[in-house]
Amino acid sequence: MSAVKKSLNMRGKSMQDALLMLNILAHPLRLSILCTIIESGEITAGDIVASEPQASQSQISQYLRAMRESGILTARRDGLFVYYSLKDKKAAAIMKILKDLYC
Repeated sequence: MSAVKKSLNMRGKSMQDALLMLNILAHPLRLSILCTIIESGEITAGDIVASEPQASQSQISQYLRAMRESGILTARRDGLFVYYSLKDKKAAAIMKILKDLYC
């Protein structure tokens, strides 16, 4: 594979990652969940649900699962509680900027 094709393939992956992150940020509830997580560092699923009274527990759980599966979040179980935090360093950097500007 030529260096140009390799560069385009790598750039394509980076663009896909950027589009995934922008898609997640484009939804108000997902953005709010990420703002809550960045403010706390690590937070339980129950505390996220409590911080979003307009949303159902199942909706928040679906979003948390999707963000975890996409690699943006990580989950840690401690007894009965599941703690969420940002896993992706690029997502954390974006969320810090957004938090400073908007959250």
